[in-house]
Amino acid sequence: MVKRKRSSSGSGSDARSADQSKGDRSLYQPLYDPPRALKHSDALTLLAKRSGEFLSLWKARVEGKVLHLNNPPPEQTSLLLDVNQVDYTVRVPCSKFSGLSNTTAKRLGLFRVRRVPYEHALEFNSLWLEYARKVLGSPKTHLNASKLVAMLDLQGSLVEVVRSNCASYVGTVGVILRETQNGFDIVDSTSRVKFILKNSSVFRLDYGDWSFFIFGRHITASPAARSKSKLKPKGFL
Repeated sequence: MVKRKRSSSGSGSDARSADQSKGDRSLYQPLYDPPRALKHSDALTLLAKRSGEFLSLWKARVEGKVLHLNNPPPEQTSLLLDVNQVDYTVRVPCSKFSGLSNTTAKRLGLFRVRRVPYEHALEFNSLWLEYARKVLGSPKTHLNASKLVAMLDLQGSLVEVVRSNCASYVGTVGVILRETQNGFDIVDSTSRVKFILKNSSVFRLDYGDWSFFIFGRHITASPAARSKSKLKPKGFL
């Protein structure tokens, strides 16, 4: 009968602890050691080394400076700088604004003028003639003149309605008081203001020895937009 020798408890426990330590190392210990935390001086040295500059330059840039991890509130900044805080919720009016908006003008009825003295309208027409002489001059061909008239501001011009889908418009002669995208406000000889649609009317404009027939459907735009846009030829009138 062969008896097995029992190892001492001390040696067995040491072997088991060694095996456990080996197992723990392989299971739980990372494969690399974590990097050592850099100190302030080490970071400056590393930055200076990589940039190729002197360490004293980096120290002068960093030392004595305050780094705010969180932005301070604007009230605190205004107190520190001793300046007045700007309230961006308040709209500052533009200096070029006349003070009367379109909504206010409509509420006051400025766009619903019923009567204007015809003498005042004729004075307005004399101002328009001076403006037209500067723009048109003395055109040599009808093509050049037509292009200029298409981009001309017609407010103040003396026109006549020669054709329209509305029979009451035909024969109206007067000075254009105001132009919108879709029509004209015309002051006739009786000092009455009529609104005549562009799309269904044809107007005649006399300038010097020239007579221009303007089809309203071709100028359905505001004066500002028409002066900027390039006139395109139409296949029909």
